[in-house]
Amino acid sequence: MLRRLRATAPAGLVPLAWLFTLAAARGWISTRTVGIGLGIMTALLVAFAVLSAREMVRSRVLRAWLAVVVGGGFLSTAGLYAVATTNEAIARLAVAGWMLLPAMGLVFTGRFDVARASVHTVGGLLAGVGTVGFLAATDLAVLLDLTRRSVTTGGILLVGLGQTAGILAATLDGS
Repeated sequence: MLRRLRATAPAGLVPLAWLFTLAAARGWISTRTVGIGLGIMTALLVAFAVLSAREMVRSRVLRAWLAVVVGGGFLSTAGLYAVATTNEAIARLAVAGWMLLPAMGLVFTGRFDVARASVHTVGGLLAGVGTVGFLAATDLAVLLDLTRRSVTTGGILLVGLGQTAGILAATLDGS
Protein backbone atom coordinates (compact mmCIF):
# COMPACT_ATOMS: atom_id res chain seq x y z
CA MET A 1 0.00 0.00 0.00
CA LEU A 2 2.83 2.42 0.85
CA ARG A 3 4.38 1.83 -2.57
CA ARG A 4 1.08 2.60 -4.31
CA LEU A 5 0.64 5.74 -2.21
CA ARG A 6 4.13 6.94 -3.19
CA ALA A 7 3.31 6.25 -6.84
CA THR A 8 -0.04 8.06 -6.91
CA ALA A 9 0.06 10.74 -4.19
CA PRO A 10 2.04 13.24 -6.29
CA ALA A 11 -0.89 13.45 -8.72
CA GLY A 12 -2.92 15.05 -5.95
CA LEU A 13 -0.13 16.82 -4.10
CA VAL A 14 1.25 18.76 -7.09
CA PRO A 15 -1.98 20.64 -7.91
CA LEU A 16 -2.65 21.07 -4.18
CA ALA A 17 0.80 22.64 -3.71
CA TRP A 18 0.16 25.15 -6.51
CA LEU A 19 -3.28 26.02 -5.16
CA PHE A 20 -1.61 26.56 -1.78
CA THR A 21 1.02 28.77 -3.46
CA LEU A 22 -1.68 30.75 -5.22
CA ALA A 23 -3.57 31.20 -1.94
CA ALA A 24 -0.38 32.44 -0.27
CA ALA A 25 0.44 34.83 -3.14
CA ARG A 26 -3.08 36.26 -3.09
CA GLY A 27 -3.01 36.69 0.68
CA TRP A 28 -5.87 34.25 1.26
CA ILE A 29 -3.95 32.35 3.93
CA SER A 30 -1.80 33.54 6.81
CA THR A 31 1.97 33.48 6.99
CA ARG A 32 1.67 30.99 9.83
CA THR A 33 -0.35 28.66 7.61
CA VAL A 34 2.29 28.98 4.88
CA GLY A 35 4.99 28.07 7.41
CA ILE A 36 3.06 25.03 8.60
CA GLY A 37 2.44 23.95 5.00
CA LEU A 38 6.11 24.29 4.13
CA GLY A 39 7.08 22.28 7.20
CA ILE A 40 4.72 19.48 6.19
CA MET A 41 5.92 19.64 2.59
CA THR A 42 9.56 19.41 3.64
CA ALA A 43 8.83 16.40 5.85
CA LEU A 44 6.91 14.67 3.05
CA LEU A 45 9.71 15.31 0.56
CA VAL A 46 12.35 13.90 2.89
CA ALA A 47 10.20 10.84 3.63
CA PHE A 48 9.47 10.31 -0.06
CA ALA A 49 13.16 10.59 -1.00
CA VAL A 50 14.26 8.18 1.74
CA LEU A 51 11.53 5.63 1.00
CA SER A 52 11.79 5.83 -2.79
CA ALA A 53 15.48 6.39 -3.51
CA ARG A 54 16.36 2.71 -3.92
CA GLU A 55 13.68 2.25 -6.59
CA MET A 56 14.20 5.60 -8.28
CA VAL A 57 17.93 5.20 -8.94
CA ARG A 58 17.20 2.27 -11.28
CA SER A 59 15.79 4.50 -14.03
CA ARG A 60 17.31 7.53 -15.74
CA VAL A 61 14.02 9.44 -15.64
CA LEU A 62 13.25 8.52 -12.03
CA ARG A 63 16.81 9.49 -11.01
CA ALA A 64 16.13 12.93 -12.46
CA TRP A 65 12.92 13.14 -10.45
CA LEU A 66 14.72 12.04 -7.31
CA ALA A 67 17.06 14.99 -7.88
CA VAL A 68 13.98 17.24 -8.22
CA VAL A 69 12.58 15.90 -4.94
CA VAL A 70 15.87 16.33 -3.08
CA GLY A 71 16.43 19.80 -4.56
CA GLY A 72 12.83 20.63 -3.72
CA GLY A 73 13.47 19.64 -0.12
CA PHE A 74 16.21 22.26 0.04
CA LEU A 75 13.95 24.81 -1.66
CA SER A 76 11.12 24.10 0.79
CA THR A 77 13.53 24.49 3.69
CA ALA A 78 14.66 27.82 2.20
CA GLY A 79 11.01 28.82 1.90
CA LEU A 80 10.44 27.90 5.53
CA TYR A 81 13.41 30.05 6.51
CA ALA A 82 12.06 32.90 4.37
CA VAL A 83 8.67 32.75 6.07
CA ALA A 84 10.25 32.61 9.54
CA THR A 85 12.48 35.61 8.80
CA THR A 86 10.02 37.46 6.49
CA ASN A 87 12.65 37.49 3.75
CA GLU A 88 10.71 38.07 0.53
CA ALA A 89 13.73 37.65 -1.75
CA ILE A 90 14.45 34.13 -0.46
CA ALA A 91 10.74 33.29 -0.60
CA ARG A 92 10.60 34.30 -4.29
CA LEU A 93 13.76 32.30 -4.97
CA ALA A 94 12.25 29.21 -3.31
CA VAL A 95 9.02 29.52 -5.30
CA ALA A 96 10.89 30.14 -8.56
CA GLY A 97 13.08 27.11 -7.84
CA TRP A 98 9.99 24.98 -7.35
CA MET A 99 8.71 26.30 -10.66
CA LEU A 100 11.91 25.58 -12.60
CA LEU A 101 13.14 22.26 -11.16
CA PRO A 102 10.02 20.30 -12.16
CA ALA A 103 9.84 22.19 -15.47
CA MET A 104 13.31 20.87 -16.31
CA GLY A 105 12.29 17.41 -15.10
CA LEU A 106 9.24 17.46 -17.36
CA VAL A 107 11.19 18.46 -20.45
CA PHE A 108 13.80 15.77 -19.63
CA THR A 109 11.03 13.17 -19.15
CA GLY A 110 9.54 14.15 -22.51
CA ARG A 111 12.74 12.95 -24.17
CA PHE A 112 12.22 9.40 -22.87
CA ASP A 113 8.47 8.90 -22.47
CA VAL A 114 7.56 8.56 -26.14
CA ALA A 115 3.88 7.86 -25.48
CA ARG A 116 3.36 11.07 -23.52
CA ALA A 117 6.32 13.16 -24.69
CA SER A 118 4.17 16.08 -25.80
CA VAL A 119 2.34 16.27 -22.45
CA HIS A 120 5.61 16.33 -20.50
CA THR A 121 7.32 18.76 -22.85
CA VAL A 122 4.39 21.18 -23.12
CA GLY A 123 3.87 20.91 -19.35
CA GLY A 124 7.51 21.85 -18.81
CA LEU A 125 7.27 24.74 -21.25
CA LEU A 126 4.09 26.05 -19.58
CA ALA A 127 5.87 25.90 -16.23
CA GLY A 128 8.84 27.75 -17.74
CA VAL A 129 6.62 30.49 -19.17
CA GLY A 130 4.79 30.71 -15.84
CA THR A 131 8.12 31.12 -14.07
CA VAL A 132 9.02 34.03 -16.34
CA GLY A 133 5.63 35.58 -15.58
CA PHE A 134 6.18 35.12 -11.85
CA LEU A 135 9.71 36.53 -11.83
CA ALA A 136 9.05 39.40 -14.24
CA ALA A 137 5.57 40.23 -12.97
CA THR A 138 6.29 43.91 -12.33
CA ASP A 139 7.76 44.55 -15.78
CA LEU A 140 5.16 42.43 -17.58
CA ALA A 141 2.35 44.19 -15.73
CA VAL A 142 3.57 47.57 -16.99
CA LEU A 143 4.15 46.23 -20.50
CA LEU A 144 0.72 44.57 -20.71
CA ASP A 145 -1.17 47.22 -18.71
CA LEU A 146 -2.14 44.70 -16.03
CA THR A 147 -1.64 44.54 -12.29
CA ARG A 148 1.42 42.81 -10.86
CA ARG A 149 -0.92 40.60 -8.87
CA SER A 150 -2.76 39.39 -11.97
CA VAL A 151 0.50 38.58 -13.78
CA THR A 152 1.82 36.73 -10.71
CA THR A 153 -1.46 34.81 -10.49
CA GLY A 154 -1.27 33.92 -14.18
CA GLY A 155 2.31 32.71 -13.78
CA ILE A 156 1.40 30.48 -10.84
CA LEU A 157 -1.60 29.09 -12.71
CA LEU A 158 0.51 28.26 -15.78
CA VAL A 159 3.10 26.50 -13.64
CA GLY A 160 0.39 24.57 -11.78
CA LEU A 161 -1.30 23.55 -15.04
CA GLY A 162 1.96 22.43 -16.67
CA GLN A 163 3.24 20.49 -13.68
CA THR A 164 -0.17 18.91 -13.02
CA ALA A 165 -0.45 17.74 -16.63
CA GLY A 166 3.00 16.17 -16.41
CA ILE A 167 2.41 14.38 -13.11
CA LEU A 168 -1.00 13.12 -14.25
CA ALA A 169 0.56 11.74 -17.44
CA ALA A 170 3.25 9.97 -15.41
CA THR A 171 0.75 8.63 -12.87
CA LEU A 172 -1.75 7.42 -15.46
CA ASP A 173 1.09 5.78 -17.34
CA GLY A 174 2.27 4.06 -14.18
CA SER A 175 5.79 5.46 -14.51
